[in-house]
Amino acid sequence: MNEQAAANPLGTERVGKLMIRYAIPSIISIVVNSLYNMVDQIFSGKL
Repeated sequence: MNEQAAANPLGTERVGKLMIRYAIPSIISIVVNSLYNMVDQIFSGKL
């Protein structure tokens, strides 16, 4: 049972720690992707 809890922390870990572990990297990747798209549109619009 202890090995199973270590393999899947979603049922046992605190919600705040899970948010930091999963949501923050997703938010960062969405922001980076949006910035890339905006810069790409600026450069494509100038050509």
